[in-house]
Amino acid sequence: RWEARGGAVLALAEAAVRDPDALAGRARRGLGHPAPAVRRVSAWALGRTAAGRHREALWAAAGRERCDEVRLELLRAAVRCGAPEAAARELGAASLDRRFFTPRGPRSPWRALGADRLDDFEVRWEFAMGRGGEDEAAAFLARCARRDPRDFDALARWEGGAGRRGAHLRVRGLGMHGDPRARRILERTLFAVDVDPGHGFAGRRHAGIALGRLGLPGVGRVLERALRVEAREHEGRPGAGMGVQYPVRAALLHALGEAGAADRADRVAALLGDVEGTALGGLYLQAMDALWKLGEEAPVRRVLAAGSPLAAAHALGVLVAWHGRVAAEAHAADPRPPVRACARAALEAGAGPAGSVGRG
Repeated sequence: RWEARGGAVLALAEAAVRDPDALAGRARRGLGHPAPAVRRVSAWALGRTAAGRHREALWAAAGRERCDEVRLELLRAAVRCGAPEAAARELGAASLDRRFFTPRGPRSPWRALGADRLDDFEVRWEFAMGRGGEDEAAAFLARCARRDPRDFDALARWEGGAGRRGAHLRVRGLGMHGDPRARRILERTLFAVDVDPGHGFAGRRHAGIALGRLGLPGVGRVLERALRVEAREHEGRPGAGMGVQYPVRAALLHALGEAGAADRADRVAALLGDVEGTALGGLYLQAMDALWKLGEEAPVRRVLAAGSPLAAAHALGVLVAWHGRVAAEAHAADPRPPVRACARAALEAGAGPAGSVGRG
């Protein structure tokens, strides 16, 4: 089932290379597809036309998009079709500063992810617009950011950089490129056993995020397995201190949201009460962010009804992100103190309209 989806995404990208104008109607319909990969490639195809008639559709899709990687491509495509670049940069940067309401006020999942410079929106944007640096590594990332399927074989064979650092950069670049053929390479890195612990934590984090950036819901099964393996076989073992710098399970949860793995929403919801899973503040924020992206309400409502008081409060934070003030008002007098505190924090901050995310 995954292969069919991946093959369809690749076929769409290859058709866009040959004749993007002929593909425009299909690509516009693809902006509303449930798979993030299809939305991203559809935006890329429309951007290649550079036709002003697609600008409004791309801009509207960027405004409602929840997946970070797809939004980046929508904004780039909109600029190529005539949208002002300054406005696109502002929207992209603001989207990464989204906050979710918790009993302790609004919190940012991006800050709890442990993202570094290459994950920064401004850096990604420069590469996307063809303005990266001039050294070998920057040239490689700039080529990845083009997302041209004809580049895949050369990118997959790239061996620049020094040792493991170069290998990590290749993994990150393949995630930026987004070609579904990279899945096998990224999986091998995610489950590699022939690396020392320190490099292993970094490699698994990069591979997990890169798999999510492919935008294929079918990789959810792989990412869920990696969550179990990480907790069982790596955390608490020699070298596990590197997990502070490279919080792997947080990255895997982020990837589940980016991949659109809606069938894994129950597994993600089970972590809404996790406040100790990483040194950066637990896994609950990444779980909230992933659930918001996945849009599956049933698991979230089950946690709100029957989870621990803290997990229920975080579930309410997700519902507020989807439904705005109405969700908070329904629980302003909840008998559970954390839930009540979350609802009141949202109301006091003026929780936005349906689908908005609180900002601190």
